[in-house]
Amino acid sequence: AREAAVGFCRVYGEVSSDDLHDVMDPPPHDNCYGAIFKDTRFAWTGQYVKSNRPEAHAREIRVWRLA
Repeated sequence: AREAAVGFCRVYGEVSSDDLHDVMDPPPHDNCYGAIFKDTRFAWTGQYVKSNRPEAHAREIRVWRLA
């Protein structure tokens, strides 16, 4: 999952958990996505976007870039 996030950043410049939901199989638990970005290769951009997943109820999620 972390490598998918790195690859997404290399192509698009930034990534959010929604982006990973779109390209990966469902995780065993949705909280797993937060752990993906607990890595020194990622830095928060300072931006939030509203989640487009219905189950997230438009909550704000962080946007990440490669550090």
